[in-house]
Amino acid sequence: MIIRSLSLTGFRNLTTQSLEFHSKCNVFYGANASGKTSLLEAIYYLSHLRSFRQREFAKIIGDEHEFLRLITKCHNDISEHLIGIEVNKQEHIVRIDATPLKQRSTLAKMLPCLYLDPETGKLLTDSPKFRRQFMDWGLFHTEANYHHLWQNYDRALKQRNIILRQKQNPKLLDSYDELLVQFGDQITQKREAFITAIFEKASPLLSKLIHQPFEWSMEYRKGFTGNLFAEELKSQREKDFIMGHTRSGPHRGDFVVKANHKNVSEYLSRGQIKLASIALTLAQIQLFQNYNESQNVILLMDDMSAELDKQHREILLAEFLKLNVQLFITCLEANEFPELINNDQINQPHQYKITTGFVQKMV
Repeated sequence: MIIRSLSLTGFRNLTTQSLEFHSKCNVFYGANASGKTSLLEAIYYLSHLRSFRQREFAKIIGDEHEFLRLITKCHNDISEHLIGIEVNKQEHIVRIDATPLKQRSTLAKMLPCLYLDPETGKLLTDSPKFRRQFMDWGLFHTEANYHHLWQNYDRALKQRNIILRQKQNPKLLDSYDELLVQFGDQITQKREAFITAIFEKASPLLSKLIHQPFEWSMEYRKGFTGNLFAEELKSQREKDFIMGHTRSGPHRGDFVVKANHKNVSEYLSRGQIKLASIALTLAQIQLFQNYNESQNVILLMDDMSAELDKQHREILLAEFLKLNVQLFITCLEANEFPELINNDQINQPHQYKITTGFVQKMV
């Protein structure tokens, strides 16, 4: 869906205001600490009901407020919806068309949202947690039963870990091991297929963005050794009791991207790693649209243009124009991404100046 408008109150340092958005491209510029990232964070919150930079939701409420409120109108070709989110220091209250939200995943489906910032390269260099989130986002939007599979696996995993921590009878693990294997094997199969599909999309993008004659590859690491998850759970049971948690399984899964048979995190420069991460994100959107032809992705780009030269900005713009995305971009100056502002294929993108939390649309 396209985000048509956003009214916000009490979100970090942003003033109470209402904004109307362009269906394709929105550019926000202003000095550091003016509120640019906070605005992207508010949009991200509409989809995820969490921040990309703060775990405790109460801390995103502005200093002079007891609550925050986000109200957005969104639409696609066949429907229009009003979403309201209110957060106080104890709870979330979320309504879609005045009806209380039952499942958080409903928002993620309505407003699929991805975020890029100068630290985007961490996708390929930091904790496997980020790469699992990358896979799970893609599979959530392309595999109808993936979310249900993961929920079942996660419940079984938590129960197994309780038994391990409390040093209960090992025989109690048998039924949970069966559940972990039942759901875990399906998750592994879907992730392996996803990595194959995402690499097929990413490979030409990697070559476009990184002008080196590299041989690219991408592989999934299952989170367990050998071929059978069931055998590993059984062989590792004694050590799991000692450690107090399940050390093998899809919850430890990962993937690695290689250039010339070497892990990119050890072989490429920082700038090249960032470009590789952008290529994966663009591939993620392409794959999403293979399964959701009429749905768009909300793409948030925070201070990315300043780190890209003209050639790479032009390549990215050409890729953006192929995709069904609604762009929200921040930068320090209005002219940092001239190829975007002056492009005939985008009908007068909206520009906004942000000053100390106030967002002003420029005419």
